[in-house]
Amino acid sequence: MVWATPQYNREKINSAGRVLFDPTGWAGSGGSEKDLVAYLDALAVVNNWRASHGYPLNTFQATLRKRAQKIDRNCIFATRIKRLESITKKLQKHDDMKLSKMQDIGGLRAILQNCGQVYRLKGLYEDRRLTHELAKINDYIANPKPDGYRSLHFIYRYQGGGRTTQYDGLKLEIQMRSVLQHAWATAVETVGIFTKQALKSSEGDANWLRFFALASSVIAGQEESAEIPGVPEDRKIRDQEFRSLANDLNVREVLNTYQTMLKALERHSTKDAKFFLLSLEPEEKRIAARGFLTRDSITANQQYTEMEDRLANKPGAQAVLVKVDSVAALRRAYPNYFADTTKFIQAVNNYLPNHRI
Repeated sequence: MVWATPQYNREKINSAGRVLFDPTGWAGSGGSEKDLVAYLDALAVVNNWRASHGYPLNTFQATLRKRAQKIDRNCIFATRIKRLESITKKLQKHDDMKLSKMQDIGGLRAILQNCGQVYRLKGLYEDRRLTHELAKINDYIANPKPDGYRSLHFIYRYQGGGRTTQYDGLKLEIQMRSVLQHAWATAVETVGIFTKQALKSSEGDANWLRFFALASSVIAGQEESAEIPGVPEDRKIRDQEFRSLANDLNVREVLNTYQTMLKALERHSTKDAKFFLLSLEPEEKRIAARGFLTRDSITANQQYTEMEDRLANKPGAQAVLVKVDSVAALRRAYPNYFADTTKFIQAVNNYLPNHRI
């Protein structure tokens, strides 16, 4: 197996990150040949930096899988390299952020049945330390974000030995969340994709943002978790606002329409595939998934970059390269790319049986 390795120093990486969203350059309002050359050079640096997280991710996922399955044998796993579009938006939003210090270029996710299992997994990581450096733990379940986001994050710095020291310092983020927390996040991203709004970044229509904050509060109540900041503590007041917004936004019809749009999934069947390249094009009502064998990881990354370029100017379109065990696990781990909002709708309907969305 050939893994990408970092080819540039941190100063070069940070400089490339700045070029990506420079409003005066090729990526912004510019368009000169010089700007284009600078942008393409920066893109090569950034793509190498992204791909270099592949080996550390592979190392971490083995431990995550082993520990999580002790708690939940049906736990869903996935790894991913952060999309170029997501990197650019994050750098734009936090203009003081350096690309080399971004903590979630490489991400792992474990989805367990409930909050209790999430915290049991957290305990395993706290009791059985890794050889890598634990940089930070963000508990967004005990301390939810105002937009309703809830999950548990472990941020590590890779520490290798021998030939793997070249990866030292690369940051990886492990997300641990419950099925219901994941269903909520999926619904947020699905609506954001089709309405062309950055709802997952707390940007966009105020009514949709408020609806999801209230919905998260409903789910948190079901899980007996901490309340969402800014949501009425009085349940009757909250539920009245929740029902009103669900009606005004026609939530059930909207979500069901999104699911119908993507019923016909174009599948590329590849035996023993370990990597999947997904592309989503909402306006064409098209989604595609292509599988790659383990030995084709470099090819997968190259096609990922090409796909991102092809979709760059298509509204709402996006691509992602993920590693999972099967297409079925892929659908469960990344249901937002299949507009699968069923669990979210069920969770809300279970709470308001006489007022289904």
